[in-house]
Amino acid sequence: MSTRSVDNPSKILNNLQRDKAAGLADLFELQRSHLRHFLKCRLNKVLSNRLDASDVIQEVYIRAQRNVDDYLANPCVPPVIWLRQLAYNVLGDTHRRHFRQLRNPCHEQTDHDEELITNLIDSNDSVNTVCQRNEMADRIRIMLRQLSQVDREVLQLRHLEGYSIAEIADMFELNSETIKKRYYRALKRFRNIIEGDPCMENRCPPSTS
Repeated sequence: MSTRSVDNPSKILNNLQRDKAAGLADLFELQRSHLRHFLKCRLNKVLSNRLDASDVIQEVYIRAQRNVDDYLANPCVPPVIWLRQLAYNVLGDTHRRHFRQLRNPCHEQTDHDEELITNLIDSNDSVNTVCQRNEMADRIRIMLRQLSQVDREVLQLRHLEGYSIAEIADMFELNSETIKKRYYRALKRFRNIIEGDPCMENRCPPSTS
C-alpha cells in the first residue's frame, strides 16, 4: 500500500472493511513513525525513562484490534483520526496507571511544545536576532502554560502536523466552530506577544560580533 493512502480516508476505510486484520496492519505500518513521535513527545519525562514508546504503540495496536468492529459499525471519523483517538486514550491510561497521585501528569511542557515554539517564531519575520528569539521563546512558553491542554494540542495539531480544523474537531469530539474559535484565540494570544512590545529589541544588548 502506498503511503499516499494515508491522505485518502476512503481508501483506508475500504481496506479495513474488506479485510480487518490486513487493513489494520497496513494502517499501523503507515502511521507507526507518526505514532512513535506523537507518543514519545507526550510521555511524561519520568515515565519515558522506564517505558519505551514502542510499548505504548503495542498497547494501541491491541486496543485497535479490540475496537475495530465497533469503529467499522459506525465510522464517523477517518481511520487515522480514530487511531489517534485510541493513542490519546492509551496514553492517558498509561499515565494514570503510573502516576495515580499526580493531579495532571500530561500538562508539563514537552519536546513537542519546544517544536511548536520554534515553528511559531519562525513564522514571524520580525524576530531576527538570537536575543529576540530567546525572549520570544520565553514568552511563548509562559503563554502555553496558560493555555488549556486542548488549546495546546489544537495548536500543535494544526501547526506541526497539518490536521484540518474538521479533523481536529473529530479527534476531540467537538464541533468545528468550537475548534476554530480555540485555534484563533490561541493565535491571537501569540500575535499579542509579537505586537505587544515594539521595544523588545531595545532590551537586547548590542551584538559584539
